Amino acid sequence: MRKSIYLLLIVLLVPLAHAREIRLRWGDSVEIKNLDQARKTAEAEKKLITVIIGLPKYDSETRGAQQTVDVIEDTIKALKGSSVIVKGTFEEVRALKQGDVFNIALAEGVQKAGSSLPMIIVLNPAEKKLIQVIAPNDVLKDGSRAFREVKKIARDLKKK
Repeated sequence: MRKSIYLLLIVLLVPLAHAREIRLRWGDSVEIKNLDQARKTAEAEKKLITVIIGLPKYDSETRGAQQTVDVIEDTIKALKGSSVIVKGTFEEVRALKQGDVFNIALAEGVQKAGSSLPMIIVLNPAEKKLIQVIAPNDVLKDGSRAFREVKKIARDLKKK
């Protein structure tokens, strides 16, 4: 009887032992709390701002976590040259100052993104307007082609 209980405990605890946090490579991204500074930097460098909204942590036991991390890392890799990357959670975005035109554009992007995570929202800081919301499925399906329009807009912004 005692042996059965130990065996049962081992069987139940083994899956917990294998769960691990998946490390995300954020590169030179900025926290959402530093959004104002990111806006100034983006305007000075004539870049767009890409806000990536996701969970604070991803672990290997969560279904689809590795794909989500892959989407975020692909987005950073593809847009780091043309955008200032800002990372945050849904709660942090909701806590931003209301009434600011840029934050209103960001809220519009969140609304267009729906409930899919990560939310990839591209904004023009100079004009304070939403450029594009990129669906995570588009990144998975199309790879770097999902960012063509954003890169074209960023090139045009550099020329101004």
